[in-house]
Amino acid sequence: MSITILPLKSGTNQTCLTNLKAFWQAAWGDDPQKLGRIALITLTTTVDSTRESIEIAREYYSIGGVTPTSAFCIGSVTKVFTGTLLAFRINDEGSKPPYTASSAVNAWLPPPVKSSTRKISQTTLSELATHTSCMMDRTAGMNAGLYDNSHVPPNREQCNQWLDDKNWMTNCSGDRPIYSNWGSLTLAWALAQPDKYDYEVTLGKFITSKEMFDMPHTNTLTSTKTVQGYTLSGSPATGSAHGIRSNVQDMSTFIANYLAAAAANRWGPGFNPKPSSAQNKIYPAVNTAMTQYFPASGGGDGLSLDWYMNRDPVTGAIRYTKNGMTGEQGFSAWVGFAVLPSFDLTGSSYTSVGSVVLINKAMKGAPRNAQPVWLGQQTIDLLLGTSSNACPAAAPPDLDDDDDPVASPAIS
Repeated sequence: MSITILPLKSGTNQTCLTNLKAFWQAAWGDDPQKLGRIALITLTTTVDSTRESIEIAREYYSIGGVTPTSAFCIGSVTKVFTGTLLAFRINDEGSKPPYTASSAVNAWLPPPVKSSTRKISQTTLSELATHTSCMMDRTAGMNAGLYDNSHVPPNREQCNQWLDDKNWMTNCSGDRPIYSNWGSLTLAWALAQPDKYDYEVTLGKFITSKEMFDMPHTNTLTSTKTVQGYTLSGSPATGSAHGIRSNVQDMSTFIANYLAAAAANRWGPGFNPKPSSAQNKIYPAVNTAMTQYFPASGGGDGLSLDWYMNRDPVTGAIRYTKNGMTGEQGFSAWVGFAVLPSFDLTGSSYTSVGSVVLINKAMKGAPRNAQPVWLGQQTIDLLLGTSSNACPAAAPPDLDDDDDPVASPAIS
């Protein structure tokens, strides 16, 4: 029994290309300078019961001449990498002290925060990953030092922010998600602590290295050359965004590993990777990342580790989605996938699907059908309901503009 992620291939469906052009026209209008760049990937998972194998196919579409390796800033999609890192830490038996979902985050923050008895000591890792910590969205200096191989531990200002109980919202009980960029950064600091607070090193160790997901073009380095970003009005964007830079090839690999882990989990004891295989580390961690943590009762509507979850009313599939925008830096992104609740190897096939959308324009405030969340969700809709060659339709579906429970205007 085997699971194979197939090489990326170019999309050939002319209807899809036509509809993508219609989408791009809605997004950019008259674009005489041809500044627009969009990259989209679809993923489909199929079980071949005769060969007892699972194959994940990836198909790539683009407008504007970008290639599968053209780099984009992915904005708050960085958070699902942080959630995935938490899942790896939870499954890492060598972590001292051991990471658990219910662990208080200050155990991995510098003194005197580590020994504090203030609200930071009552804030758990899972609360940070589900935005139920009641931490403020932003604090002064919160981005300093975490990314870009800085090798700099949290500074005095950041520690003082963690020690200040006024940075937790009043009249907040944690009974609903309230988006917190600062909370996500706090989680990222804690996860990077064993690597001297270097998030880039932690990212490579568990996700991007060749031995793990093999995502060679994904990093937090501000020196990474990206395509030019643009503001909503079409002006060239300036400045450097915090967080991860990636491309659709690497991002599709990321999603493909999620689909593979879900398939292996449903396969059960019959799927046994080689003892030395990275799958033995990846699949348990990814399935932890897909576990619903809020609300704890489950049911498919809530949050796992920084993924927003909802159950498809038609197919019963659980969707996992995340979008991101970098505001002034001029990028928008969306990733998502849908996993059916079960499959039967005696049947002819099983399909779960995914999509990645990267755009070099800040789309917050744009018409709904010009946003990556629309294109990504529409892609998932069509892949769930039709053949693996389905592509985005030109007409917008009836869905929210933003898949976050509370809209996030910018990247963490």
